[in-house]
Amino acid sequence: MESISELRDICHNTKAYKSYNRLSRLYFKVSIYFTSLFLRLGITANQVTVLSGIVAIISAFFLSASSIYLVLVGVLLLNFSTILDHSDGEVARYHKSITITGHFLDWYMHYVISSVTFIGLAFGALSINSNMYMILFSILAIVTPIMDYAIVSSGWTVICWTRIQELKLGRKNMKTFKWDFINGEKNATNAEPIKLSTGLMNKLNKHIYWWLRFITVGIFQHFWAPFLLLLLTLLQIIINLTGLSEFDFRPLLIMYSGIVGPFYIIYKVTLLVKSNALEDGYNRLFENTKKINIPDDFFFY
Repeated sequence: MESISELRDICHNTKAYKSYNRLSRLYFKVSIYFTSLFLRLGITANQVTVLSGIVAIISAFFLSASSIYLVLVGVLLLNFSTILDHSDGEVARYHKSITITGHFLDWYMHYVISSVTFIGLAFGALSINSNMYMILFSILAIVTPIMDYAIVSSGWTVICWTRIQELKLGRKNMKTFKWDFINGEKNATNAEPIKLSTGLMNKLNKHIYWWLRFITVGIFQHFWAPFLLLLLTLLQIIINLTGLSEFDFRPLLIMYSGIVGPFYIIYKVTLLVKSNALEDGYNRLFENTKKINIPDDFFFY
């Protein structure tokens, strides 16, 4: 069996790995040890993916507990689930067995993890404050991360479904479809979302914009939520130990998510519709594949 350093060369020496953010690379530093264990035990990548979902479901029960220390256990389990989510890809790359089924399970588990996380937090919040408004906020908070992830998956589905329709009707590509393309090829390669992002970056420093996005909506995204919840839980423990205040962050988080979440989703959908990002994604997926940068290029994320 290869050493940890040799496994890193096999599993991490890829173009995709180099494009991951710093938090994912931090998880990868830990996940490789579990990958080594899974390889020794003969556990497959798909089994690791399912295990990540099971661990997330277990974590949800702890997230709803009354004790902040049990909540901490739930948050640690949630982060462990994220580590497993990184490990399944390492196992697949080691065996060179990356499959469509594996991608489906991995994608689907993100829905499971996002939903059960907020279900656990919502039950915890409702155990403290169970009025009608908190119930409404809980529902909206649970739905928000699911809708956020659905924007990406639905976009991909629509793009691929459009391609299937064209092939069935004998069309070469979408340009033969009667879509409103200005100047044909020129508009097809026009990355309107990039223009919008560039305009925003001209007003705000790139780093400031990133931090604002991270702080305001990071909790809705499956790859940031475990880390942010860990920070919030540790912050609450520190505040409670100092005796300055005795509070629980979960009702506040659920209220924030229930209020901000719907506006965030509306903004993303509106931006997607107005920016022609779907057409641009189609073009780069089926006509100009050299412009695709996986895994970060979600076209309209």
